[in-house]
Amino acid sequence: MKNEFSKAGKYGANLSARVISEQISTLIDRLSKKGQCIVIWEKERLLFCSMDSRNAQRYLAKPTCLGVYDADVTFWDVQKDLKEILQRA
Repeated sequence: MKNEFSKAGKYGANLSARVISEQISTLIDRLSKKGQCIVIWEKERLLFCSMDSRNAQRYLAKPTCLGVYDADVTFWDVQKDLKEILQRA
């Protein structure tokens, strides 16, 4: 996984597979407890906010928005979406 993200673009070059895996696992854990949220990639980390947050529209408009996820998302879904974002960067 490290090579996949390193090749994806300059933003992924400094990240290890372990760090990215931990961030995705944290996201999935949060979703299982809180429900649906918006996820973006910013400053080499995953950020998320709830759909009813005042920042929701701003997050959705960002080009680094991975999407809106709910509790049934898998690790691989998030990894695939993140890889696409990094390739565009």
